[in-house]
Amino acid sequence: MVDLNELAPTTCSCPTCNKMCCYRPCWGTPEDIRAIIDGGFSDRLMVDWWEYDISFFESILILTPAKIGHGGEVCSRNPTGTCTLFLNKRCQLHSKGLKPTEGKLSHCGNKGQGEAIHLAIVRSWDNPEAQAMVHEWAEARGLNLSGCRGSGINAS
Repeated sequence: MVDLNELAPTTCSCPTCNKMCCYRPCWGTPEDIRAIIDGGFSDRLMVDWWEYDISFFESILILTPAKIGHGGEVCSRNPTGTCTLFLNKRCQLHSKGLKPTEGKLSHCGNKGQGEAIHLAIVRSWDNPEAQAMVHEWAEARGLNLSGCRGSGINAS
């Protein structure tokens, strides 16, 4: 497993790095997302999830920047699409110091680390406090997560 603290963050805006923002919104740790919410971007998030193995594990619910047109929603089965926070070839969160961990670390300088970074971020959401944050955010928007995989996680 990769240690997120050992990887070098970036401010790169090369075509390769920009392409990631156009493919799928990057994931942040619960701490990242709390800071994004506190920074006034709560309506630009969505609920996504990670499925380890449908037959053995519950999914883990994750709050993440939304893809365009899906802020305040539960992500569709296909989460690909341009991040709602990516404008003019730049992350709106970057200059505010709020860029999610995956966006800071999954870049052209850390090639081959993307999947390990993604999984390390998933693990940061695998606890009752983080799951409670997802449920509280969803409830504040009137979203019912009872039909979502991962809703069986005890978030209390």
